[in-house]
Amino acid sequence: MGKKILDEYIVRLRGTRWNRVHQKSEKNKTVRMLFWGDEVELIDDIQNEDATRKKLDVKFYNYGTGEFEEGYINKKFKKNIGYLPLCFREGNLLQVLFLDVQQGDASIVSLPSGERILIDGGEGKFISRILAALYPKTTKTNPVVFDSIIVTHGDADHFSGLFKIPETETHPTERKRIFFKARNIYHNGLVKSGLKGYKNAFGTSKPKGKLLYATEIWNDSRDAVHKSNTFKKWDDAINKLLTTDGKVRRLKFGDDEEFDRHENNGVKIKVLGPINETLDGKDALRYYRNERGSKSASHTVNGHSVTIRLSYNNVNFFFGGDLNIDASEHLMHSYAQQDAAVNIRSEIMKVPHHGSHEYHLNFFKTISPVISIVSSGDENVGKDYVHPRANLLGALGRASRNDLPLIFCTELAAFFAYMGVVLGPMEVVKDDGKKVKLKKGFPAFNRLVYGSVRVRTDGERILVAVESSSSIKEYYVLKIDALGNATYMDKPSII
Repeated sequence: MGKKILDEYIVRLRGTRWNRVHQKSEKNKTVRMLFWGDEVELIDDIQNEDATRKKLDVKFYNYGTGEFEEGYINKKFKKNIGYLPLCFREGNLLQVLFLDVQQGDASIVSLPSGERILIDGGEGKFISRILAALYPKTTKTNPVVFDSIIVTHGDADHFSGLFKIPETETHPTERKRIFFKARNIYHNGLVKSGLKGYKNAFGTSKPKGKLLYATEIWNDSRDAVHKSNTFKKWDDAINKLLTTDGKVRRLKFGDDEEFDRHENNGVKIKVLGPINETLDGKDALRYYRNERGSKSASHTVNGHSVTIRLSYNNVNFFFGGDLNIDASEHLMHSYAQQDAAVNIRSEIMKVPHHGSHEYHLNFFKTISPVISIVSSGDENVGKDYVHPRANLLGALGRASRNDLPLIFCTELAAFFAYMGVVLGPMEVVKDDGKKVKLKKGFPAFNRLVYGSVRVRTDGERILVAVESSSSIKEYYVLKIDALGNATYMDKPSII
């Protein structure tokens, strides 16, 4: 028995699964899709080289039962040769999993070194459930440890889901527990004060000419004098999530040395924002304006999102939090003033602000993505943002560097099965645990697949894929040369 790293693009893992639509157990069905770079645990290594053997027995973690079980992979057959062995590789790939957390953002970056970075944590229980499924059987004495959590900015749909992680440690269902720690927590320095008035949104502010600056900028957000109830909860979560020797630090443009520890593995992380300024000798962040030209606290916290460019050989990822128009203009102006050229061109762009209509087309064109990924969800009538916007999708096509741009959206990639009509009256449990009585029936849908988008790369080739209810119906393989030219490779068959 041994663990190996898969060097096939997509493989079906078969076994016994629970059919959530028909509510019954089914044998010899696809229970999981394995992707390029996944770890596979072989029960008998010799089976792989045996050309007369069709099945390769493996051990896998079943998300639904919370147990490790046995399954199998059907090997490919070639005439006059027999069953072909699966290909495995020596080193890890760079993997980014853009998670479906409904209306919010969360991405897990797995580096070739094995280190992991969590960029944002969405809102609600989704990040906790996903982490528990990806890293099972953790305990208080053996938690999963991430190198970093990067909170791009202090909006609830980007980080309040992190509050839920420590709460799962006592969940009555073992498979839903996750013991999680991070050695570093990074943020943009702004702490919402809870005070009235946009000028006091982040504590004290000072004008300079026509500009207004937030002047309470914190290296450790726990030190903030004024903080909202959400940030008070964040203080408590930080203390629980951080390792004993962990640190909290603010990031700003140019703080690249904070990630120098990853460069030995061919990975470079550039911090491209926010843009720090000084006022009366102290750090300050300017207030940004909304579409009407008025100074806005929400546009300020969004616009000062921690912005990074992650590079692995020829392949680059751009993460921009909730950047908006005014912030994008400020970033481009600041980049132009630097002594050394600032390169933001990236093959994969995490689209800022969930596909909002407040985008900057020239900024997108400078990034010139091949693959754009929108994280959105319209599951809450109180947050009916209609993301992604139609004009934004059109702009992404125009900004792409090639004639066949790929635009993914977590909300659109999810799959729901219609189950029929639930007859009322009945009682339902909300995400906050509160029970609500409904007098009338309603159409019922079962979410069979979350719309997470997987990206894997060896620094030259890229696999991007989303799942469907039965198999993989949309996936692409591209090759990026040293000049950033993207070429679509022949789509490989699924094993």
